[in-house]
Amino acid sequence: MHLYIYCFLVSLCVVAVALFLSLRVTKRGEYSLIAKTFASLVFVVLGFMSLLGSNYEATCTLITLGLVFGLVGDILLDLKVMHPEKSDAYLNTGMMAFGAGHVMYFFAIVTYISDKVVTGYGWVVLASLVFALLVGALIVRFAPQLKMDFSGYKVQNWLYSSVLIFMTLISLFLAFIVPQAGMLAAGFILFLASDLILSMQYFGGKQESAGLTIANHVLYYFAQIMIATFAFFI
Repeated sequence: MHLYIYCFLVSLCVVAVALFLSLRVTKRGEYSLIAKTFASLVFVVLGFMSLLGSNYEATCTLITLGLVFGLVGDILLDLKVMHPEKSDAYLNTGMMAFGAGHVMYFFAIVTYISDKVVTGYGWVVLASLVFALLVGALIVRFAPQLKMDFSGYKVQNWLYSSVLIFMTLISLFLAFIVPQAGMLAAGFILFLASDLILSMQYFGGKQESAGLTIANHVLYYFAQIMIATFAFFI
Protein backbone atom coordinates (compact mmCIF):
# COMPACT_ATOMS: atom_id res chain seq x y z
CA MET A 1 0.00 0.00 0.00
CA HIS A 2 2.86 2.36 0.87
CA LEU A 3 4.37 1.93 -2.60
CA TYR A 4 0.99 2.40 -4.32
CA ILE A 5 0.45 5.70 -2.52
CA TYR A 6 3.90 6.85 -3.53
CA CYS A 7 3.38 5.93 -7.20
CA PHE A 8 -0.02 7.65 -7.23
CA LEU A 9 1.33 10.89 -5.76
CA VAL A 10 4.36 11.01 -8.05
CA SER A 11 2.16 10.33 -11.09
CA LEU A 12 -0.20 13.08 -9.97
CA CYS A 13 2.71 15.48 -9.63
CA VAL A 14 4.00 14.63 -13.12
CA VAL A 15 0.55 15.24 -14.65
CA ALA A 16 0.20 18.53 -12.77
CA VAL A 17 3.66 19.70 -13.90
CA ALA A 18 2.82 18.85 -17.51
CA LEU A 19 -0.42 20.83 -17.23
CA PHE A 20 1.38 23.75 -15.62
CA LEU A 21 4.05 23.88 -18.33
CA SER A 22 1.49 23.73 -21.11
CA LEU A 23 -0.30 26.68 -19.51
CA ARG A 24 2.91 28.60 -18.76
CA VAL A 25 4.27 28.52 -22.30
CA THR A 26 0.90 29.75 -23.58
CA LYS A 27 0.98 32.52 -20.93
CA ARG A 28 -2.30 31.73 -19.21
CA GLY A 29 -1.53 33.65 -16.02
CA GLU A 30 -3.65 32.62 -13.06
CA TYR A 31 -4.37 29.17 -14.50
CA SER A 32 -0.67 28.33 -14.73
CA LEU A 33 -0.20 29.53 -11.14
CA ILE A 34 -3.01 27.25 -9.93
CA ALA A 35 -1.53 24.27 -11.80
CA LYS A 36 1.96 25.02 -10.46
CA THR A 37 0.67 25.37 -6.90
CA PHE A 38 -1.12 22.04 -7.19
CA ALA A 39 2.01 20.33 -8.56
CA SER A 40 4.08 21.70 -5.68
CA LEU A 41 1.39 20.77 -3.18
CA VAL A 42 1.69 17.14 -4.26
CA PHE A 43 5.34 16.86 -3.22
CA VAL A 44 4.44 18.54 0.08
CA VAL A 45 1.76 15.85 0.61
CA LEU A 46 4.43 13.26 -0.19
CA GLY A 47 6.53 14.81 2.57
CA PHE A 48 3.66 14.66 5.06
CA MET A 49 3.00 11.04 4.12
CA SER A 50 6.62 10.25 5.01
CA LEU A 51 5.80 11.05 8.64
CA LEU A 52 3.45 8.07 8.90
CA GLY A 53 5.26 5.28 10.67
CA SER A 54 8.73 6.70 10.01
CA ASN A 55 11.68 5.78 12.22
CA TYR A 56 13.20 9.18 11.43
CA GLU A 57 10.43 11.53 12.53
CA ALA A 58 12.67 14.57 13.08
CA THR A 59 14.37 14.12 9.69
CA CYS A 60 11.08 13.70 7.84
CA THR A 61 9.52 16.68 9.63
CA LEU A 62 12.39 18.95 8.63
CA ILE A 63 12.32 17.71 5.02
CA THR A 64 8.57 18.34 4.92
CA LEU A 65 9.12 21.88 6.19
CA GLY A 66 11.71 22.34 3.44
CA LEU A 67 9.16 21.19 0.87
CA VAL A 68 6.61 23.64 2.29
CA PHE A 69 9.10 26.50 1.88
CA GLY A 70 9.63 25.24 -1.68
CA LEU A 71 5.88 25.52 -2.29
CA VAL A 72 5.92 29.10 -1.00
CA GLY A 73 8.92 29.91 -3.20
CA ASP A 74 7.18 28.42 -6.24
CA ILE A 75 4.17 30.66 -5.76
CA LEU A 76 6.29 33.78 -5.22
CA LEU A 77 8.40 33.19 -8.34
CA ASP A 78 5.30 32.64 -10.45
CA LEU A 79 3.84 35.88 -9.09
CA LYS A 80 7.09 37.54 -10.21
CA VAL A 81 6.32 36.47 -13.77
CA MET A 82 2.69 37.55 -13.52
CA HIS A 83 3.43 40.93 -11.93
CA PRO A 84 6.70 42.27 -13.40
CA GLU A 85 6.12 45.64 -11.74
CA LYS A 86 6.75 43.91 -8.38
CA SER A 87 9.53 41.67 -9.69
CA ASP A 88 12.13 42.68 -7.09
CA ALA A 89 9.90 41.99 -4.11
CA TYR A 90 8.74 38.60 -5.38
CA LEU A 91 12.22 37.50 -6.43
CA ASN A 92 13.82 38.47 -3.12
CA THR A 93 11.14 36.81 -1.00
CA GLY A 94 11.16 33.77 -3.29
CA MET A 95 14.90 33.34 -2.84
CA MET A 96 14.44 33.72 0.92
CA ALA A 97 11.79 31.00 0.92
CA PHE A 98 14.00 28.57 -1.00
CA GLY A 99 16.97 29.50 1.20
CA ALA A 100 14.92 28.72 4.31
CA GLY A 101 13.97 25.40 2.72
CA HIS A 102 17.62 24.48 2.25
CA VAL A 103 18.29 25.32 5.90
CA MET A 104 15.55 22.84 6.83
CA TYR A 105 17.15 20.24 4.56
CA PHE A 106 20.52 20.81 6.20
CA PHE A 107 19.14 20.20 9.68
CA ALA A 108 17.28 17.17 8.33
CA ILE A 109 20.63 15.73 7.27
CA VAL A 110 22.09 16.56 10.68
CA THR A 111 19.31 14.66 12.47
CA TYR A 112 19.61 11.76 10.04
CA ILE A 113 23.34 11.46 10.64
CA SER A 114 22.94 11.74 14.41
CA ASP A 115 20.37 8.92 14.37
CA LYS A 116 23.00 6.74 12.69
CA VAL A 117 25.65 7.83 15.21
CA VAL A 118 27.92 9.17 12.47
CA THR A 119 30.43 11.48 14.14
CA GLY A 120 33.79 13.11 13.50
CA TYR A 121 32.91 14.74 10.20
CA GLY A 122 32.54 18.35 11.33
CA TRP A 123 35.52 19.25 9.17
CA VAL A 124 33.57 18.18 6.07
CA VAL A 125 30.79 20.63 6.89
CA LEU A 126 33.28 23.46 7.46
CA ALA A 127 35.29 22.68 4.31
CA SER A 128 32.10 22.42 2.24
CA LEU A 129 30.85 25.74 3.58
CA VAL A 130 34.11 27.56 2.81
CA PHE A 131 34.27 26.03 -0.67
CA ALA A 132 30.62 26.92 -1.37
CA LEU A 133 31.12 30.54 -0.26
CA LEU A 134 34.18 30.87 -2.50
CA VAL A 135 32.48 29.34 -5.53
CA GLY A 136 29.39 31.49 -4.92
CA ALA A 137 31.61 34.59 -4.85
CA LEU A 138 33.34 33.52 -8.09
CA ILE A 139 29.98 33.06 -9.80
CA VAL A 140 28.97 36.61 -8.89
CA ARG A 141 32.41 37.98 -9.81
CA PHE A 142 32.44 36.42 -13.26
CA ALA A 143 28.72 36.82 -13.99
CA PRO A 144 29.38 39.28 -16.87
CA GLN A 145 31.66 36.72 -18.56
CA LEU A 146 28.84 34.22 -18.17
CA LYS A 147 26.55 36.74 -19.89
CA MET A 148 24.50 37.36 -16.77
CA ASP A 149 23.73 40.65 -15.05
CA PHE A 150 23.37 40.36 -11.26
CA SER A 151 22.99 44.11 -10.73
CA GLY A 152 20.97 44.68 -7.57
CA TYR A 153 21.12 40.99 -6.68
CA LYS A 154 24.81 40.32 -6.08
CA VAL A 155 24.53 39.60 -2.36
CA GLN A 156 21.36 37.56 -2.78
CA ASN A 157 22.89 35.48 -5.55
CA TRP A 158 26.11 34.96 -3.62
CA LEU A 159 24.25 33.76 -0.52
CA TYR A 160 21.74 31.59 -2.34
CA SER A 161 24.33 30.06 -4.70
CA SER A 162 26.54 29.30 -1.71
CA VAL A 163 23.73 27.63 0.21
CA LEU A 164 22.73 25.47 -2.75
CA ILE A 165 26.32 24.44 -3.54
CA PHE A 166 26.89 23.69 0.15
CA MET A 167 23.80 21.47 0.32
CA THR A 168 24.84 19.64 -2.85
CA LEU A 169 28.26 18.89 -1.37
CA ILE A 170 26.84 17.81 1.99
CA SER A 171 24.28 15.51 0.38
CA LEU A 172 26.99 13.93 -1.80
CA PHE A 173 29.08 13.33 1.30
CA LEU A 174 26.08 11.78 3.06
CA ALA A 175 25.48 9.48 0.08
CA PHE A 176 29.12 8.40 0.29
CA ILE A 177 28.80 7.21 3.88
CA VAL A 178 25.11 6.17 3.72
CA PRO A 179 24.31 4.85 0.20
CA GLN A 180 20.56 5.11 0.84
CA ALA A 181 20.96 8.89 0.74
CA GLY A 182 21.93 8.71 -2.94
CA MET A 183 18.45 9.84 -3.95
CA LEU A 184 18.83 12.90 -1.73
CA ALA A 185 22.14 13.77 -3.41
CA ALA A 186 20.52 13.27 -6.82
CA GLY A 187 17.80 15.67 -5.75
CA PHE A 188 20.26 18.43 -4.89
CA ILE A 189 22.24 17.92 -8.09
CA LEU A 190 19.01 18.35 -10.06
CA PHE A 191 18.13 21.37 -7.89
CA LEU A 192 21.49 22.96 -8.71
CA ALA A 193 21.06 22.31 -12.43
CA SER A 194 17.56 23.78 -12.32
CA ASP A 195 18.76 26.96 -10.61
CA LEU A 196 21.60 27.37 -13.10
CA ILE A 197 19.01 27.43 -15.88
CA LEU A 198 16.79 29.77 -13.85
CA SER A 199 19.72 32.17 -13.43
CA MET A 200 20.19 32.19 -17.21
CA GLN A 201 16.54 33.14 -17.53
CA TYR A 202 16.32 35.78 -14.81
CA PHE A 203 19.73 37.34 -15.22
CA GLY A 204 20.69 36.36 -18.76
CA GLY A 205 17.74 37.89 -20.56
CA LYS A 206 16.17 34.55 -21.48
CA GLN A 207 13.07 34.53 -19.29
CA GLU A 208 10.77 34.12 -22.29
CA SER A 209 12.54 30.99 -23.56
CA ALA A 210 9.98 28.17 -23.59
CA GLY A 211 12.73 25.54 -23.83
CA LEU A 212 14.57 26.84 -20.75
CA THR A 213 11.30 27.21 -18.85
CA ILE A 214 10.45 23.57 -19.48
CA ALA A 215 13.96 22.33 -18.66
CA ASN A 216 14.10 24.41 -15.47
CA HIS A 217 10.80 23.13 -14.10
CA VAL A 218 11.30 19.50 -15.13
CA LEU A 219 14.64 19.43 -13.31
CA TYR A 220 13.20 21.29 -10.32
CA TYR A 221 10.20 19.03 -9.82
CA PHE A 222 12.28 15.89 -10.21
CA ALA A 223 14.62 17.38 -7.59
CA GLN A 224 11.83 17.94 -5.08
CA ILE A 225 10.36 14.52 -5.81
CA MET A 226 13.75 12.89 -5.14
CA ILE A 227 14.11 14.77 -1.85
CA ALA A 228 10.57 13.81 -0.81
CA THR A 229 11.24 10.22 -1.93
CA PHE A 230 14.22 10.01 0.40
CA ALA A 231 11.99 11.00 3.32
CA PHE A 232 9.18 8.67 2.17
CA PHE A 233 11.32 5.54 2.14
CA ILE A 234 13.76 5.94 5.03
